[in-house]
Amino acid sequence: MFGPIFLLTIFAPGALAAITDDFSCTDMTSYTASATICSNNLPDASCAVFYKESAQGVGFPAAGNQVQRPFACYSTSANGGSVDAGMKKAAIQNCPKTCGMCCLTPAYNCTNAQFPAMNCATIQPSQCLSPIWREKIAQNCPSVQIIAQRMHPGF
Repeated sequence: MFGPIFLLTIFAPGALAAITDDFSCTDMTSYTASATICSNNLPDASCAVFYKESAQGVGFPAAGNQVQRPFACYSTSANGGSVDAGMKKAAIQNCPKTCGMCCLTPAYNCTNAQFPAMNCATIQPSQCLSPIWREKIAQNCPSVQIIAQRMHPGF
């Protein structure tokens, strides 16, 4: 009798430790570096009130993690589900960092060259600091360049 309830109590919080419904700014399993690289346009404390954690204590999206983004970032349902364009637009405009949607903001929503001379997904942070690589990255991988500029001022 207590076995199933006990297991549910232990594993239920982890059930929301996976991204579902809206995979924006992810690699389909975890958030990309560009998901939370920006700042919120509202104070962070306000964003935490408007966009509550998907489950208490799980936290918010961050590069590399798999936390379910706050449901209010994309849905009118208290438990997520279908994506509502109006809710998502408001989240991108007001609290993109809290919602893990920085890659959808105008400042970070650019595309790489159609046929880049390098694999943009494999660029390492050390390459962003190298004068040898800067021009090549800028020409082929502008989305990576924007992230590099944010991480390394003066890039």
